[in-house]
Amino acid sequence: MTHRNTKQKKIIMDALLSADHPTATELCEIVQERCPSISRATVFRDLGMFADEGSVQKVTLSDGEARFDANTKPHAHAKCVCCGRIYDVFENKVSCLLGDEDLGGFEIYSATLELSVKCPACIEAEKALTS
Repeated sequence: MTHRNTKQKKIIMDALLSADHPTATELCEIVQERCPSISRATVFRDLGMFADEGSVQKVTLSDGEARFDANTKPHAHAKCVCCGRIYDVFENKVSCLLGDEDLGGFEIYSATLELSVKCPACIEAEKALTS
């Protein structure tokens, strides 16, 4: 089924592209700052449609809250245990985890990997406090 590209969908997608793994509620706030006439229901409906058609990735991390990622290339996510920011981690950084192991004849099409990390900004902030 083909969906029309509307001005509202473009605003929502542009907001998602400029955001960093937002929840639907966070994205709705960004969208409504840019265009107050777009309803919360429209943002949620269009986000769901984007996820269903594969133009955005719906990411549910261990905290259980769904987030949305405009980057649909295969990648893992790392969440900072200090600030909560979510980072993209691409295959070449985590391929060592899979190695050349025999997977019993299976071919991997996708995998979900979440890393709990301390990001460089939080490490530097921690160093500054202890210096």
